[in-house]
Amino acid sequence: MALVLLLIAFVAQTTALSVKEVVQQQCSQGPQFWCHDLQNAVLCNKVEFCSTLMWNDSRLDLPRNQVKFLCPVCVAVIQSLKNRIGNHSSRRYIFRAIKGVCGTMSWFVRFLCHRVIDHLVEPIAKLLAEHANPQKVCNSLSFCWGDKVHLEDALLISGQINQGECGACQSFVAQMKLSVNNEAYKAEISRLLDTSCDDIFHSLPECKSFVTTYKHELIKALMEPWDYKMACEKVSMCVAAKHDSPANHRAIEGQ
Repeated sequence: MALVLLLIAFVAQTTALSVKEVVQQQCSQGPQFWCHDLQNAVLCNKVEFCSTLMWNDSRLDLPRNQVKFLCPVCVAVIQSLKNRIGNHSSRRYIFRAIKGVCGTMSWFVRFLCHRVIDHLVEPIAKLLAEHANPQKVCNSLSFCWGDKVHLEDALLISGQINQGECGACQSFVAQMKLSVNNEAYKAEISRLLDTSCDDIFHSLPECKSFVTTYKHELIKALMEPWDYKMACEKVSMCVAAKHDSPANHRAIEGQ
């Protein structure tokens, strides 16, 4: 009898560990999985995160596949804030910098900046006052979930390295590639571009002007299996880099 009870206990413990591992694996997918529905949010203990940032603010709604850009945009925004704040420790100064940072961002990431900032001014201010680095801040806020984000990629996607048409192309193409099938035809991509500003970029006039001006180049960039950096170089909207410094690829480590 004792042996049977021991066997039952072993099976129960093994099953519990197996279920826990499955849950951890599912929840490691990040906000796309957490906020798919209430059941997932409860499972991953992210109800507050999803309620605050993903479900309640229709003004800042965004396609679920675009959630992945919240991580690099968060890193870029926090890095920008740290540059602006410098050695200032005044609570008022920090709050003013946080509330004004999205207004300094380019049109193609401004709405994502608002998603990162608007509901989280207090915790961001607290973490900045503690001198937390961008990766730690974004991990703590659940925008990044274990990934190491390369600073160069974060700054490129947010348009803080390349200005003008090059920066816009890199961020726009990176975000649009999430919605474009690798085997999509030219006509299909053209239709996606026609609705992209309304569907993804909140009907911003800057977006509509950009798509109208560069539609031919954007179609080509999205049809080919290039990453966003190569795509914008290939269609001559960015100048190819002559060299690549290893320092630019340094991942921002959490503290």
